[in-house]
Amino acid sequence: SMLNFTEVNVTRFNLSLINVTTYNWTSIEVLSINSSCLNVTNYNYTLINVTILGANYSSVAMINSTAQNLTRINVTAFNTSFVNVTSWNWTSINLTSIDETNVNVTAYNYTAINVTLWNATFANVSIINSSLVNYTLIDASRLNVSLVNVTAQYLIAVNLTSINETNVNVNLLNYTAVNVTHQNLTMINVSFINSTFTNFTEINATRFNVSFVNTTMFNWTSINVSSINTTLTNVTNYNYTAVNVKNLRLKAINVTLFSPNRTNVSIVESHLSNFSFINGVSHNFSILNSSAHHLRLHNESSELFALNGSFLFNLTIFNSTFNRALVNNTDIDLALVELSNLQGLHAENVQIHSGTLLNTSVSLVHLQNFKHCGSVVGAEVWESLYFQKLNSNGSLRKLVSPFEKNKVYRLLAEEIEEECSLPLPRQLLILEV
Repeated sequence: SMLNFTEVNVTRFNLSLINVTTYNWTSIEVLSINSSCLNVTNYNYTLINVTILGANYSSVAMINSTAQNLTRINVTAFNTSFVNVTSWNWTSINLTSIDETNVNVTAYNYTAINVTLWNATFANVSIINSSLVNYTLIDASRLNVSLVNVTAQYLIAVNLTSINETNVNVNLLNYTAVNVTHQNLTMINVSFINSTFTNFTEINATRFNVSFVNTTMFNWTSINVSSINTTLTNVTNYNYTAVNVKNLRLKAINVTLFSPNRTNVSIVESHLSNFSFINGVSHNFSILNSSAHHLRLHNESSELFALNGSFLFNLTIFNSTFNRALVNNTDIDLALVELSNLQGLHAENVQIHSGTLLNTSVSLVHLQNFKHCGSVVGAEVWESLYFQKLNSNGSLRKLVSPFEKNKVYRLLAEEIEEECSLPLPRQLLILEV
């Protein structure tokens, strides 16, 4: 055991500590080369301007300690722990650590280069004003961890579970996440660039000013997420699952979602450009007070779809089914709906400036103040358009009049309910208008 041990301006070479306990050890201006520690516990350890070149640690603990200007290079550690530790300007280069524990640790200006941690545990840990390069976490767990003003390049997380994590002003370049689960996650001013996510889950998350650029996602799951000012640029997501997700002021450019499954998801006051939903399923999905350019829904199965207060330019719907769709106060320019089924469509104050329906079934429809092709120049063809139980909230003449400038083939209406006194047949077939 060592009590109140102080070393100043010391060079150590091939120092070994075995079964040692220290109290109030102070190291100032120390250079240690090729050291070895086995079963060592340090209480109230103070390090100032210490450089460690080549070290092997096994079962080493640092408790109630501080480190300032500590540099560790070429270090291998097994079963090390840091408890109640505060550090400034800690640098780790070429570090491999297995079974590491960090509890109540605060690191300012931490620099990590070529660091790999296996089976690491973090509890009440803060990393502030720091930089990570080639940093790998494998089989790690985090509780109450915060990253503030952190830049990371080539950060890899595999089999990571995190609870109550906060990221503020964090930039991640070439981030790779595999089997990562976040619960109670807060992200503010965070960017992901050239990143890949596989089996990523976020539960009870809040995002503000978060951006994803050139990012690919596989099996991303979002549950109870509130997102404000999120930016997506060149993002591809495979097998996306979203439950109770609210997106406010989302900006998305060149985004494709393959097999997205959405329940209680809203996009509000947002702008979508070249945005595609492919092979998707949704329940209570809405786009509100937004604008979309080149919005595509292919093989979409949707129930309770709402599109309100928005402007859509170049909308494409292909081979999709919408049950109980609500469209209000919306302008649509250049719409193509093909091989689709619109059931229970309720549209009010909708204007389609240019649109085409090909081999599409439209049933259980209520249209009010619905204008189609109000500003179109030229001909247009609607094929196999089928109305069933139609309530046009006006005369049949008002319903047909928007199509007069164009050609309509095989327009069939059954059980028309008209709010006028004109007698109408129960079935009406219009071959051409």
